[in-house]
Amino acid sequence: MSAVLGTAAESGASAETGLAGAAVEYLGPLGGAGWSIGGDGVMMNVAMNREHDVAMEQHEPESITIMNICNGGVPEVFERELREVLANIADPNTAAEKIRGLTLKFVFVPHEDRSGAHVAFSCKATLQPVKIAKSQVFLSRHTGALKAYAADHRQVAMFGPNDASPVKVVK
Repeated sequence: MSAVLGTAAESGASAETGLAGAAVEYLGPLGGAGWSIGGDGVMMNVAMNREHDVAMEQHEPESITIMNICNGGVPEVFERELREVLANIADPNTAAEKIRGLTLKFVFVPHEDRSGAHVAFSCKATLQPVKIAKSQVFLSRHTGALKAYAADHRQVAMFGPNDASPVKVVK
């Protein structure tokens, strides 16, 4: 830290001149270290005061933003839910023309003395359900067990896998 380079007599700030109650600052050459007399008459090293101000600026708490609220979890949760929405849009089994949504919700519960609040965050995706697909199943009991089939096994196949007879064309 810098040493004091001036004196009260050099600046003319003294009780005799009537400037003791005024704020006076003396800077050294090229705006370097100097001293300051505040309105309370206390003399301090200007360089030390400026270093203190810089240190305070560097350690000032960060203001709340969407990126750091709730311990920085908002962007991560938002990206995860956004991927769900985009996957739902790309899914051919969902209705293409229906809307999807993504809701960010913050709930603030103030402290009784109003000095702060507890914050709760939620992110909810509103997706479209899978389209209804209809089909038939055919039931049968073989050896006492119930089974389901996609085709009716009681009907004879018109063209079976072993039916390799050539087709005759009639003119």
